[in-house]
Amino acid sequence: MGYNWAGRPVRRPALQSIVQFAIRTAGRSDRRRRKEILVVDQLQHSQHDQVAQAVRGWFREPFESMGYRAETGTFGTYWNTGMVFPSPVAASDPTGFLNDLRTTYGQAKMMVCLDDSSLERQLRPALAAAGWSEGESEIFLAHFGPAQYGPAPETPVGIALQMEPVTEANLRDYALTGLIAFEDAEEEPYQETLAAEMARRRQELAGTGRGLMARVDDTPAGIMRWFEETPDIWIVGLAVRPAFRGQGIGSALIKQRLVDSYAAGRRSVIINVAVKNDGARRLYDRLGFADEVYRRVQLQSPNSS
Repeated sequence: MGYNWAGRPVRRPALQSIVQFAIRTAGRSDRRRRKEILVVDQLQHSQHDQVAQAVRGWFREPFESMGYRAETGTFGTYWNTGMVFPSPVAASDPTGFLNDLRTTYGQAKMMVCLDDSSLERQLRPALAAAGWSEGESEIFLAHFGPAQYGPAPETPVGIALQMEPVTEANLRDYALTGLIAFEDAEEEPYQETLAAEMARRRQELAGTGRGLMARVDDTPAGIMRWFEETPDIWIVGLAVRPAFRGQGIGSALIKQRLVDSYAAGRRSVIINVAVKNDGARRLYDRLGFADEVYRRVQLQSPNSS
């Protein structure tokens, strides 16, 4: 079966449509309040099950390839970042699970990630009763492209865009650009904040983490972070500074990663997005990220903000 530029199958009927939904808010008496109808048609690729299993496994194995540490015990897999992926034992003994979390993390912020419907039904009430609050639910969308993706994408019209891989030499610009972009403010962060961000990104680069930075007229404008979890790529961060948005830089970064990934023989490229982030989901859908391979509900500890 062939694929078009966006990585979608040419013979669409050969795939199974798994979800289609529409969000519509429209008041007949006030058209200005009408929002665009959002229709997301997600499809299962022939390798959906293999990729879905691989993605779930990323969060269950105590490995350091991503630049972080994780330990798997009786109640689940605990990451040093505070992310927790509970096991069925946690659902059968929620009190013991909560006590174990406090013993392990103390008063640090925690995020329990529920990616199993049965675990969610059993654990959510207990966590809510203990003061845990609803965090952002996330979905992971996979892009399956052809073996030869084609030429590199064109530079967005009207700007002089250059892309460069992240190394120690440009790590400061990379970390600073990410902080500014994610904070939605063109203000320099405190030096302590920048130093901590550089340390985190350096830790990722020491593992399977990689980065790409876009410059416009030699000024850092946007960044992308990903992990190379063979045979798949996981894009974990994409951000453009406020002053450079609306120029196609984010799309250009994604397209470049797709080109490079398939040229290297990767099976898929995966990106995660908040369920409620309709704008990002529309963008990713246009670029061919059409197969939902993983979903999780996140609950924050009472001392999280």
